[in-house]
Formats: sequence, structure tokens, C-alpha cells
Amino acid sequence: MNDQIAAVEEVNKWLVFGKPWQDRIYPDFAKRLAHVAKLKENKLVITSGFRSIDEQVAAAKNALAAHKDYYQKPNGAVYNTKGQCIVAAPGNSSHNWGVAVDIDGWMETIPSTELEKYGLRRPMTYEPWHIEPIETKGLTIDAKKKTFYSYMRGEYYSMDIKSFQMITGLIPDGIVGPKTIAKAEEMKDVINKVILGNVEPIQTGEQAVKLLVDNKIIDSPDYWLQKIQEIKYLDLLLIKIVNKLRG
Repeated sequence: MNDQIAAVEEVNKWLVFGKPWQDRIYPDFAKRLAHVAKLKENKLVITSGFRSIDEQVAAAKNALAAHKDYYQKPNGAVYNTKGQCIVAAPGNSSHNWGVAVDIDGWMETIPSTELEKYGLRRPMTYEPWHIEPIETKGLTIDAKKKTFYSYMRGEYYSMDIKSFQMITGLIPDGIVGPKTIAKAEEMKDVINKVILGNVEPIQTGEQAVKLLVDNKIIDSPDYWLQKIQEIKYLDLLLIKIVNKLRG
């Protein structure tokens, strides 16, 4: 654990992120960037690291506002007059999955051939500030997502408000606003489907007993099936309890 903490501290010593949550990039990627910064004895300023889906949408909006000749495709991506993609579609950017950074300053001048020696790449020649780990070449969006969710579980802290906002595409500011509440309500429905299966309201005592037994909340289904026949309104009570538990 001490070695892991020391490694994180070493990375933080050389990388300066514009916003606190932008440091949630692929840990090996961060280590490579810090290694180069250490070799060059110069801190690396990262103007954009991890970027949420909400932030991706905002980036497109800002680009269009700043450049009247830019245009936007139906998927949300923004292009310049040369047909070069300036802002990727929400969910399609490597930033959204923690495998890209935009840097400011000296690293822009390092040749791509040298970057590759450090396990880094510059995928777009027209954006010298955009850097990714070399493994992203040819990597699908689904593969990038898999990497993101894997290291989020393994490298960072347990679920908190910011982490919840990150993995659901919101700006991870830690503030429980209307968007966060709405997303939590949406996720509750998903969780119900995963844990309890069908989310259609339970309508019979037999259905209620089966669901409670399947989820190991009660034992002895025969006992409860018998009781709902013997005790008046017990079936209605169980139906109400189960539907309440399911939200």
C-alpha cells in the first residue's frame, strides 16, 4: 500500500490538472506522462484530462461559439472547414474514458517518434497538444470503456458522489443537483432490474412470495404460500412490501 501511495505522490508531483477530477485517467498513462516530465525536469500542465459526457457536450458548444465557421454533425461532433474533427461526439472521445489528455506548453514540441518511446502517441497531427497512451491506436470505444471501468474499480476509491457522477457522464463536482438526482432515479430503475428482475408491479401473493424467496429474503415458500391462503389480507401486505422494496 505504501508503494502505491508513493507512486501516486510521484505522479502528482509532476502533473498539474486544470480541475481536480481530471486526474482520473488511466494510471499507467499518468505514470508515463509523469516519467517524461521528470526526465525533462519540467512539470506538465494538463488543461483537459478525464472529461465527462456533460463536459464533452459543453466543449462542442464552446467550440461552435468561438468559431463561427465550425459545423456540427448530427452525432454531436464538431468539425472545422478542413473536415478535421475538433471535438468528438459525446461518448466517442478518448477523454471520456480516461485515455487522453490535452497538455499546455513544452510537451507539444516533442516529436511523435520520441513520444512513442515513452509509450505515448499523438493521434492527430493537427492537435499537437492531444496525447494518448500508445495502446489506444485501433482501440474501439467499447474497449476504452472496459479499461475505464476496470481501473476505476481497482485504482480509485469506493463509490462516492463524484465517482457516481463520473461513471454516469455528469460533471463530477460532488454537488447533488437536479441532474445527479435524476440520474440516481434512473439508475435505481436499472438496479431494480438487475437485482429483482422484472420491474412490473407484483399483483399476486404468489408472485410476491416467489420474488422474496428468489432473492433470499425469506425461506420456506410452501409455508408462506399456505399462510397467504389462511390469513386474510396477508397476500396484499406482501404485495405492498415487495413493490415498496422495488421502488
